[in-house]
Amino acid sequence: MKLSILAPEIFLLAWAFLVALLNLFHKNKGSIVNFSILGLIISGGLLYFSPSGTLFNQAFISDKFGLIFKIIFLASGIFTLLSSKFSENSLNLTLVLISTLTCMLMASTGEVLTFLACWCLIVVCLYFLIFKYSSRLSFQYLILQLVTVLIFILGATLIFGITGASSLSEIKVSLVLGFFQGGPPGVALVLALVLILVSLSIQLSVFPFHTGWVKLYQEIPTPLTAFFNISVKLAFLAFLLRFFIRSFLIYQPHWIKILSFLAGISLLYGAVKFFKETDFKKTLNCLAIFQTGLILMGLVSGTEQSLEASIFFIWAYFFSNWGIYAWLVLAEKNKWEELGLSGIFKKSKIWAVALTVLFFSLAGLPFTAGFWGRAYLFESGWSVRRFTLVTIAVLTSVLAIIFFWSWIKKIFTSSASANSHLEVPLNLKIILFICFLGSLFLGVYPQLFKAWALQAAKVFAF
Repeated sequence: MKLSILAPEIFLLAWAFLVALLNLFHKNKGSIVNFSILGLIISGGLLYFSPSGTLFNQAFISDKFGLIFKIIFLASGIFTLLSSKFSENSLNLTLVLISTLTCMLMASTGEVLTFLACWCLIVVCLYFLIFKYSSRLSFQYLILQLVTVLIFILGATLIFGITGASSLSEIKVSLVLGFFQGGPPGVALVLALVLILVSLSIQLSVFPFHTGWVKLYQEIPTPLTAFFNISVKLAFLAFLLRFFIRSFLIYQPHWIKILSFLAGISLLYGAVKFFKETDFKKTLNCLAIFQTGLILMGLVSGTEQSLEASIFFIWAYFFSNWGIYAWLVLAEKNKWEELGLSGIFKKSKIWAVALTVLFFSLAGLPFTAGFWGRAYLFESGWSVRRFTLVTIAVLTSVLAIIFFWSWIKKIFTSSASANSHLEVPLNLKIILFICFLGSLFLGVYPQLFKAWALQAAKVFAF
């Protein structure tokens, strides 16, 4: 048993307990935040030396697919802590570290019961993170999670009854043997897949399962909203991709129509809702629904090329969203109207360029990460004749361009305070510059991350 495979996760767990002890005896919260960030950086370094392989009868799988998500989770955890230093309400550092650790475990989960254990752990952490700001919201979140977990357990129980297995690889073997011996399992399998899709769709907050998240995202601090919309959502998405591609690709006709519907309706809802929202934080929540619909296109297409496109777009999703969330934190702190975008070009050319690139990426304009991510998804979907879904995606992407163009124009318009000095704290500068450079690099030279995404997609047998 090579426990070195789990070295980054074990180290991060130990570091989280050390941070908890420091919180008891150390009064300088800023230094503890920096100490927590150091732990996340060291965990990232350990990822580089961590070997590939499996543990506990493939309950834990260390591969290139999980590696990409783990890097994103660690970076997102760092950004959450950096932005929380500038937020009025500080976050519980230990809970953020353990939540990040749990997201990493979920990305490498190869067994249903292990995934459920990780799910329950992250629910506990997030419950207490929310409770600090609202007991009512935390209770609503807990009820939503209990219902969702029960739905998932019902689906998982049916799958266990059909296959007698909980490991994703063993489920696949059992289904393949059963297919050749007696044909498809029939209604029971379809019902199981529907239940699991519904439960995971609630966690991804895709339309029409997003309603339970609207108030939560709006009322908790922006850094925590970003953590939910990026780290937590992508953790469940990683399992969704691994679950269906690793175990159920042979039965794609049984679930593809449901997933196509969810992807398409999420694209339509998100694109239309852009124009109705007046609060930008709500707009970003609608954007997350829209972008999740785009990512799901890769799973609907069900090819190596489409999964590669989805993974590439996840990078674009990470950089562009975190960059704009960081600016939103700054705008909320300074109580700027319309994000304080008007006249930024006259205040600071650097920030004007950075924000323009980030908005270009959100809208899918050339030549940014968001543009190539969409292009790869459209190409992979069209190649397997998903014409309807690709058409919806193209039309809704045009609507997204129209909407975000109005925000981009504000950057270059003058305002009464255009000559005032623009100050951005160092911690937010770090987030904004990393996200700006990431969005720009993926747009100018997408081949490097595309090759990395291809290596992750090759983990699965198509």
